[in-house]
Amino acid sequence: MSGSISDFARFRSMEDLGPGKEKQNSSLHLVKLLRDAEQSGFTSEDIQVAVNHCGDGNPVEWLQENWENMIETVMTLASNVGHEAEENTVGTISKNEARDALREHKGNIWVAVTECVQTRQKKYEELMGKGNFAREDAVTMLTAHQGNVEAAFQELNKAQLKPFLLRLWGQADGQADGQTDTTEGLNQ
Repeated sequence: MSGSISDFARFRSMEDLGPGKEKQNSSLHLVKLLRDAEQSGFTSEDIQVAVNHCGDGNPVEWLQENWENMIETVMTLASNVGHEAEENTVGTISKNEARDALREHKGNIWVAVTECVQTRQKKYEELMGKGNFAREDAVTMLTAHQGNVEAAFQELNKAQLKPFLLRLWGQADGQADGQTDTTEGLNQ
């Protein structure tokens, strides 16, 4: 054992060694807090952010008053980084991307902004590696699909394939190479 007898002398009984009333009250308080948060639409990660910022205040009330503003701040600042760049490879950051970054970084706005920008730039590079797309189109599709690379890729592929498919379908109808439909005159 690492403790001396004097370390153990401060406990008066076995009950003092186990969870005390303060710890039980603290646990009950935490459970109630998490239930209140869940009923208000917040997660345990959101509560962790609030506890880091609200001081002695109620974390759920703090979230109700401040959480949406924090998310919008991260969205705006991260999107502005892209808009102010020489070539925008960020686009507009979605609410979900900003919320996830804030949760991951315990409410640190500047670290969350950096995370959003770097993540979106990686997604842009990943998307550009999958095909020959115009920068503006790639950024627009990432914005439209809230940073979902696969959905953006599908949309960009549709746009690129459409002219080809129209030519292909047109040729199958015999109209793509300037031929007219000979049955058209018979239907009159």
